[in-house]
Amino acid sequence: QALIYSGIFKIAVFIVLSPLIGMTLGFILMSITLFVFKRRHPLKVEKGFKIMQLFSSAVFSLGHGGNDAQKTMGIIAILLFSVAGSNEFISSYLYDIEKGFHVPGWLTITCYSVIALGTIMGGWKVIKTLGDGLSKLKPIHGFCAETSGALTLIGTAFLGIPVSTTHTITGSIIGVGMTRGFASVKWITAKKIVWAWVLTIPATMVISGLIYLVINLITK
Repeated sequence: QALIYSGIFKIAVFIVLSPLIGMTLGFILMSITLFVFKRRHPLKVEKGFKIMQLFSSAVFSLGHGGNDAQKTMGIIAILLFSVAGSNEFISSYLYDIEKGFHVPGWLTITCYSVIALGTIMGGWKVIKTLGDGLSKLKPIHGFCAETSGALTLIGTAFLGIPVSTTHTITGSIIGVGMTRGFASVKWITAKKIVWAWVLTIPATMVISGLIYLVINLITK
């Protein structure tokens, strides 16, 4: 009875839909881009998209912060708010008579900083898998994948639906790669990624449940 099934259902549906939406948008955007620049010299196109990819990366990062990062901040803010009643210091940072409950600026900056630090320190294997392990990407492909991923993330953020940035960009890269034929996508890697998605959710459910039971037994 503690579970809100309508919220769980919405999130579960978009776990599947977000990579499919990213894939579809990636395929469409890449097809349009290839058609528009088909008469241009490849070297000139690549040079132009190296610059354009800086902007698409920034927009994709904005989509990540606007959607995926909010989940972390939301959990931490709710945890702090739950103890705010017994702690005036925390309460003063989380509750304002005019605003009501809100996520303070310091928490936003902290979460963004730690996410950036985690990417710098431990994200390179994931980046390598997505950048090279799924399909060979040039700047034009990266631009289309990031733009379609950003559109998906920002769209779902406006709808209030939390989705995975990694799921979304994986679908976008596959969609972009499919414009060069199915053989250009490394489906073995894609299969491993999907299996990781499938196993991660029940694994975290079991682990978090066990941790809660242990802590509950200790604190009784």
